[in-house]
Amino acid sequence: QENQKRKKEESNMAQVTQKKSERRTIKETLRMLEERLEAFSIHNHTNITQLHKFKCMKDQLQEGEVIISEDFSENYALKQQNEIMTAHWSNESITLFCATVQFKEAGKKRFQHYVLVSDDLKHEKDSIWYYNNFIINGIKKKGIAINKKVYYWSDGLSCQFKNQYHFSNIKFHEEDHGTPAAWNYFATSHGKGENDGVGGDVKNYVWRKNLQKKAVVTINKHK
Repeated sequence: QENQKRKKEESNMAQVTQKKSERRTIKETLRMLEERLEAFSIHNHTNITQLHKFKCMKDQLQEGEVIISEDFSENYALKQQNEIMTAHWSNESITLFCATVQFKEAGKKRFQHYVLVSDDLKHEKDSIWYYNNFIINGIKKKGIAINKKVYYWSDGLSCQFKNQYHFSNIKFHEEDHGTPAAWNYFATSHGKGENDGVGGDVKNYVWRKNLQKKAVVTINKHK
């Protein structure tokens, strides 16, 4: 019981990255750099390869196929322009799940952007299935053909997109949504795309309305 309590306390602790200064000789510095170059070269090769594959997939996209690039945006804090001082320490937050859908229609490439808002702050595998289910249904309601394949692109965070439960969702994607799917991952820290810009635009728009006192954003509490 004490071990479980300690593990719980450790999981609730915030991790802080600090800058560390070290003094080394030129020879030691070059040796340390040489040791890290191999890992960096592999990482850089993976990044270039994945970006090239993503570009080729967009260029060769066929009708009936859909590319969905998606990710969680940073949680948005619900602040008000004329809030009282104590509100600074008790702001509520919401989740923004952003996705850009690319498809071909009448020989032309088309785009649709989705920003799904939720008061569920757990960015986990279960919520991702519901978000994608909403997006797929939204695409179908607009008459977009997705009868060949859905290609997902995201980062490789293990607690969200890269785990055994998520792979199970991909396996049963055709059974759930009527279309087979494949999931692709960008290299670590290189997965920024159109969907990230959409999330930033939405946050900026809402914050401007707050500053202009034209909107008050709160969480709708359902009983």
